[in-house]
Amino acid sequence: MMRAIRCFVAVAMVTAIAACGGGGGGSSGVGGLIATGPSAPAAKLTTVVAINGAEASAASDGRYLVRPGDTVVITPSQGATWSTKAADPGFVQLRNPTAVDNQWSAQVVNTKAQQTTYTVTANAAGSDLSSEVVLAVMAGDARNGEFLVFATNGTQQKLSLNLDLSTYELTNSAGSTVTGTFSARAEEPGTFSFKSARVEIAVDNARFRLTDDVVVGSFPLELAQAGPFIAYSVQPFVAVRNLVTEQAGLEGTYNRFGIDLTPTGRDSTIRQVQVLPGGAAVLMCDDIGVRRIEACPPASVLTYDVTPGNSATSWRITNRANPNDVGAFAVARVGKENVYLAAGLNSQVANMSVFRIGLQDSAAWPYTTARGADTAAGWVKFVLDATTYSAAVTRYDGSQEALAYGLIGTGTAGPQGMRIANQGPGGLWAVQSGQLAVVVGGRGTAQKGFIQIGLTD
Repeated sequence: MMRAIRCFVAVAMVTAIAACGGGGGGSSGVGGLIATGPSAPAAKLTTVVAINGAEASAASDGRYLVRPGDTVVITPSQGATWSTKAADPGFVQLRNPTAVDNQWSAQVVNTKAQQTTYTVTANAAGSDLSSEVVLAVMAGDARNGEFLVFATNGTQQKLSLNLDLSTYELTNSAGSTVTGTFSARAEEPGTFSFKSARVEIAVDNARFRLTDDVVVGSFPLELAQAGPFIAYSVQPFVAVRNLVTEQAGLEGTYNRFGIDLTPTGRDSTIRQVQVLPGGAAVLMCDDIGVRRIEACPPASVLTYDVTPGNSATSWRITNRANPNDVGAFAVARVGKENVYLAAGLNSQVANMSVFRIGLQDSAAWPYTTARGADTAAGWVKFVLDATTYSAAVTRYDGSQEALAYGLIGTGTAGPQGMRIANQGPGGLWAVQSGQLAVVVGGRGTAQKGFIQIGLTD
């Protein structure tokens, strides 16, 4: 009986049926079950994802949500090599990328205004193990990108902005680039301050405002016609990117303001310009008075032929009566309106840099608030209503100035979309559109060569 009990216990312990008397050996006996034990787990490669320094979890679809400008760090469970794949080539850019055996990291930027995916794969060294991390990169700010600058120092430059990273690049015609960052101004929502080593004044008035189509602001730009010395001054600019490339799209009647810069001083220009239907010709009223084209004395009407310029967005004009009188201009679509722009050297006068901006003529004169910059290095909020121009100006030394002048029309022969501020005879002239407002000093007055450009609220 005792032998039978011991045999039963032995059978229970090995959880198998076996002979207790030692018979039935071989592969069918208990000896074939002794060394089984738990199975070793299959090898695998895992990854840990951190976004902006915090460990992240994938969404229900297995992807990691990334905002443009986020820094992503991926750490594998064992040494790995890395490969990447973009769902939409050209959308995602990586800043400061690093890919070593124990980590992949980069700041992820989406240059487009559409969401995309970007896949990072860790491949284990010496095996076929791998682990995919799919980043769902949110759309970039629609205002990101490159703009063509028309500056009041008479230059054209390129401005690249990234609102997700708060970075900028400004490149002049010689290819020299200045880079930096900018920050939002809490006291004036929608306004940003450029950070630049060129700013040496008490108050940083190098600022800008923008929409999808246009940037209006000021930046420390080289002084025009300053001789052999390079000096900088905070000066206004307009930057655009929706430029007209079809000649017929140039058509319009523009109230054009401008300034001329020479080594000895500056002056203003105020005139109406008309691009005829089809865009093949431009009429300018070159009269001592500021008149509409149809009210301009025939002898004062200048006619220019329009031909393609040195780029798809530039247009050359040549005076029919004087082929040496040439120039170039561009037309940008800002909102639903055309804006005439030019900056460069005067072909007729040596050592003269020019800037021109023209807004489409209109009988409408709504109440308008605009914010922007002036050529006295000021940042300004100004209001145009039916009877008054008023402005609150922050000067470069930090002082504040409030201005208020009455507005009158230009008379029966003048452009209907211009107003004159009665600060002395013809002291200041104003134009506005749905997106922009511009004030210029009268020619031959104490305000000559002054210009103020604002983006409307």
